[in-house]
Amino acid sequence: MKRIYYDYEQFRREDGPTSFFINDAEAMPAGTEIYAMPVEDKSDEYDRVSKKNGIYFIFEDNIPKNPFYSVPYLCLFATDGGNGFFACKHISDVEFEEPIYYIPGRKKVYRVAESLEELISGGRSWQEKLRQSRKVKLYDSRSRAEMNEPFVDDSMINMEPLPELSVQELKKLFR
Repeated sequence: MKRIYYDYEQFRREDGPTSFFINDAEAMPAGTEIYAMPVEDKSDEYDRVSKKNGIYFIFEDNIPKNPFYSVPYLCLFATDGGNGFFACKHISDVEFEEPIYYIPGRKKVYRVAESLEELISGGRSWQEKLRQSRKVKLYDSRSRAEMNEPFVDDSMINMEPLPELSVQELKKLFR
């Protein structure tokens, strides 16, 4: 099945999920978001992990500039103390068994661990486990990504919110 992308920021909704129904295609979010933790969450444990592993979680008092536009979407949650970033597909995924990516610059993406727990428990050994990922591409901007990847045509989108449905009504829809 082919993939078609949509800009995550453009369609992100505070009041619920966004869904696309496209025949013969899988709609995937694109873009890059920086997840910054509240300053109140800083602790000695984060300092210990940073020094031991070379992984510096991003906090609200030190948010880096968003360096690129990713296809598909990535959420940056830590740096290597320099120009490199650690990312996952969605910030909620970081707590589960989801791949963690390392981006040392603006061109290449590496899959570095199968979960955040694996990344942290390995000390600095993550630097020896870099496997290039060809599933994620980095661009300078959304417009550059749209020149190279298939994106949802904004004019085709109807942004009407769905009415709240009961469980019985939902079951009828999916029969």
